[in-house]
Amino acid sequence: MLSATSRNNIGEANFTPARGGGLVVFQLYGKKRPPFGERLTPLNERRQDGIPHPVKTACPLPLNFMEEVILHSEEIYSGRVVRLSVATVRLPNGKEAIRELIQHPGAVAIVALDEAQNVLLVRQFRLAAGRVMMEIPAGTLDPEETPLICAERELQEETGYRPGKLESLGGIYVAPGYTTEFIHLFLASDLSESRLDMDDDEFIEASRVPLTEALAMIERGEIIDGKSITGLFKVARRLGL
Repeated sequence: MLSATSRNNIGEANFTPARGGGLVVFQLYGKKRPPFGERLTPLNERRQDGIPHPVKTACPLPLNFMEEVILHSEEIYSGRVVRLSVATVRLPNGKEAIRELIQHPGAVAIVALDEAQNVLLVRQFRLAAGRVMMEIPAGTLDPEETPLICAERELQEETGYRPGKLESLGGIYVAPGYTTEFIHLFLASDLSESRLDMDDDEFIEASRVPLTEALAMIERGEIIDGKSITGLFKVARRLGL
């Protein structure tokens, strides 16, 4: 990684380019790296003894400064969908910690929009939440299945409609603190009836709701599913709502 030395109103410092642009102060008056999230203040803001006051800020640091290194990992459970492992990691400060990680193959979620700007929603019981939830159609990736193919299949299975057009809306990590699950979000349009059989363990009720009403349902707390909220807001923003 390239580095440079610069002298300005905060004195002499070594800078290293950060990934994604910007410069990060690595060294100032010696080889000690400043604490995370702190910058050094200009000369006119220093105390009389010449020591700068640290100011909390969101200064960008290189990504590898934050990385954890896996020292050991043990799989303790392997299920139909997920696997659970316990890993020992080395932290950036050299200490060790335990991380519990749920490995997930990934999933898709679809905002299906018709010509009248209605969206297709599904209602189903979610054991983890202990309640019936209103969501956008979604499902887990099959082995070797692409997100695009999975989105088309899941929409047909859960709503009985096939999309003539699928556009990526990006995606979200569900809970990166403990699971690898990443949900690919799609906007489906040019819908036509074409039903596929649902899985034997799925009991789903589909409905058609105006997009504006779906947004109001979020505000009223009737839609509290993260992927659904993200997908619906992304489409609303795209349409200028």
